Amino acid sequence: SLRRPDCAACPLQGLCRAQASGQQEAYPVKSRRALRGRRSHAVLWLQWRGRCLLVQRPAKGVWAGLWSLPEFDSCEALNAQAAAWPGHGQWLPTIEHALTHFDWSLTPLCWQWPTRGAGPAGVWVEPSGRWALPEEALALGLAAPVRRLLQSQPLSRR
Repeated sequence: SLRRPDCAACPLQGLCRAQASGQQEAYPVKSRRALRGRRSHAVLWLQWRGRCLLVQRPAKGVWAGLWSLPEFDSCEALNAQAAAWPGHGQWLPTIEHALTHFDWSLTPLCWQWPTRGAGPAGVWVEPSGRWALPEEALALGLAAPVRRLLQSQPLSRR
């Protein structure tokens, strides 16, 4: 047992500082468990002519270098951005995703941009973005929740 060490049977007893100091019961030291954080964001599943907009995440941080959907600080921020867009959107159920140090809630807005008229390229400027057909998107390195979302519903070709 960790709290009742068997020093006589231990192959490292000659090197053990705990045994040398008579403090075997004090080791190993339990580390304090860090509190899990919680984050919430909205993501945009922008669809146009059978393609969706994907953005590559930064080289460092969560999902480093993977492709994902454009992310917004909140549903309100995404609603404000989309307020003047043509087409229509639908909020989908929130995705709960557990990472090593925090739980992440991602609420997707699926927006169908009309095929007629100006395309979203004139409205949406994203230097790390690309438009991808479903099979192209699924061939990329996608974050797991994004992959599941893209597989869950077919893209509209309207």
